[in-house]
Amino acid sequence: MTFKINILKLTPLFVLFYSQVIAQTSEELINALYSENPLDVTFAIEAISEQQIYEALPAINELFESQPPFLQLAFLHALLVLDDADVETKALYVISIADEYANYDPPFKYDPLDAKAKATLVLIEMQNYSTVNYIFERIERDQPNYDGLSLTVLEIILNQYYPYEMQARTELENILNSLPYSSSEKYEAFCILIDKYGWQFQDQILDIFVNADYLPIKLKALEYLIQFNYSELNSLLKERIETEEYWSLRVDIADSLLQKFGEPSDLKTVIDYQPNEPNETAKSLIGFSIEEFIPPKPALNWSGLITKLISYTTEMYQYGWVANTQTRDYYITKLNLLNSQITSGRYKDACSTLNKALLVQIEKDLATNKITTEGYKFLHYYCVYIKEEFPGPLPCL
Repeated sequence: MTFKINILKLTPLFVLFYSQVIAQTSEELINALYSENPLDVTFAIEAISEQQIYEALPAINELFESQPPFLQLAFLHALLVLDDADVETKALYVISIADEYANYDPPFKYDPLDAKAKATLVLIEMQNYSTVNYIFERIERDQPNYDGLSLTVLEIILNQYYPYEMQARTELENILNSLPYSSSEKYEAFCILIDKYGWQFQDQILDIFVNADYLPIKLKALEYLIQFNYSELNSLLKERIETEEYWSLRVDIADSLLQKFGEPSDLKTVIDYQPNEPNETAKSLIGFSIEEFIPPKPALNWSGLITKLISYTTEMYQYGWVANTQTRDYYITKLNLLNSQITSGRYKDACSTLNKALLVQIEKDLATNKITTEGYKFLHYYCVYIKEEFPGPLPCL
């Protein structure tokens, strides 16, 4: 994996545009390396790196030591991109002379420690960690300011170089705990640490989800809470849908309740909240999610599905989704019968109960308002899921 050290922070599109102004062919780009105009040389070496022009290697090596500091670093990066055999030696050379960079007159003067850190990144790419202390020295000097170079190298060290793992972790934790929520560096440190250590950072994930005042990092925290199956996530989402500041996150919370959990209480929470949503766009999106909702299939066998649907039927009666006790008791009775038939191996009778006494009746009860649309969705789809898990010697069609 190669990391791009973009010395002048030039975008690839701008590099491509300028390189086309000064040259149209690989040969012209290589010739531009010999220009007396530093800007021409800068864009030529950047374009060579972007386009991976390997035939430029002899010229880059020939001109390397004669370049001013910022161009020497750009040449070093090109050597890395082009897999030059001597790139490690060249990086060590840059580190050895970097103190002299401070003696150049502007605009060629360059900070020696910055140069050492950037050359160290090249060495790390070559699995050479001998100068890694320059990274930590630079981080210490620049605190509380951090940049992409620091985060890039800290991530590499954290994941690839065990002797310095804890030191890299400490620096990343400092970034996470000290910078404002809106900081891009805080976001990056957050992702690096969670991707490495996961739920060890539970408190930080919860704090960011609840308290952050910056939407991107809150969305990432929600993603992690779902990924790690936080045990209290359901109740947390039901609380936050009422209090969350960002309307787009309220939509995501509603969708998470429906798609990840999808039980009757989750659907009811979202239905009860939706009319009170102050943002019209969010209200419309949540309404669409309610309309399109299909209960997710849980990881249960036929018996577990029957047991859950019996429980849901009682719950849905309490919500008014099953109109009366007679309808409620009918479904509970038929589901218990289905369970008994399957348990005793009467698969043909069980299949008939599923198809005729349950699925057909569910359609009739929806048409006669004995169950609501919400009740229908759970009764119908759970019966479908039971059919999918039917244990008999032949499928229940």
